[in-house]
Amino acid sequence: MCTATRAAWADGQHGDAVEPLLTRIELTYSAPPECASRAEVTRAIARRIEPGWLTRADSRRFAAVIVRADSATYSGRLDVEHAGRVHTRKISGSTCGEVTAALAVFVAIALDPVTADDAEDRHRSPPPVSSDDEPLSSAPGPPPEKVAAAPRPPSLPSSRPPGARRTTTPGERSRWTWSSTVSLTYLRVPEAAVGARVSAQLARNVTTSRLSPALRASWGFADFATLPDRAGRVAFRFETAQLAACMVVDFAPMPLTLTPCAGADVGTLASTARDLPRGTHVEGRWVAAHAFTRAAWSLLPWLALELEVGALVPLERSLYALSQPPRVAYRAPSVLFSSSVGLGVQAHFP
Repeated sequence: MCTATRAAWADGQHGDAVEPLLTRIELTYSAPPECASRAEVTRAIARRIEPGWLTRADSRRFAAVIVRADSATYSGRLDVEHAGRVHTRKISGSTCGEVTAALAVFVAIALDPVTADDAEDRHRSPPPVSSDDEPLSSAPGPPPEKVAAAPRPPSLPSSRPPGARRTTTPGERSRWTWSSTVSLTYLRVPEAAVGARVSAQLARNVTTSRLSPALRASWGFADFATLPDRAGRVAFRFETAQLAACMVVDFAPMPLTLTPCAGADVGTLASTARDLPRGTHVEGRWVAAHAFTRAAWSLLPWLALELEVGALVPLERSLYALSQPPRVAYRAPSVLFSSSVGLGVQAHFP
């Protein structure tokens, strides 16, 4: 027992778990003076979740507000904000202790749904919010049967472990996400080509899955140059449009998504030999298969930093050559490598 590395907890008591919980969730709390304090509510939440959960952070914002509706009723409201969406639960009761107990259950289920469900099955009703030696409210507490009647919040987003089931209301099963990105691009062709690209993506999100199919379209350019013998500098420019099918992988509660894509890159590759006495401009067709992976890190609910790496396989490899004497100006290799960095904005709608 002295060498054990796992902490032991009494049933329903998490001891010093309050401080780790306070540092890992963002919870604002407002209530009348006769109601519980924020520390007491946090302690009540900590008693309802596994200690192992406290090793993880949570990017959601919880806001709990309790007001006195009239002389015989208290009203409570819990808002949970995640990825630009706000989920709300409301509860009312004859005492402040009843309302705070129900709100603590709602938060516990949102943080750790499997453990909270097991706790409810064991006790058949949520335990009172106050501890034995610290009353949560000066008002008399309600019988456990009344608290048990409070509905569970099926719509709260949850950082559930893999395999845990979560129910949703029919209106929350899916939504559309539109995103637009402006990026700086770099291609190895094998010369270094730099440019810019604008893109747009439409994804269908299913709330019960981390995977979302998406369609992505973009347009951009990239410039590079070669130095053939006795020809000076020959400038080249890619101008291409891309269309790709993607799959968005959401790593919530981390603000990270990973999007592998595959599609086609179609456009033109133009060359200009300005240093020759009779400078010429030649424009050829460019067609390539394109595969890439894009990682997006959310800085704000509507703004993300995006990084991309990929490869292009030309389906046509035109030869650009000069005459008198003949020499090759450029021919694309079998595989070109690309990368980009940019900022993207997004919006959600039903």
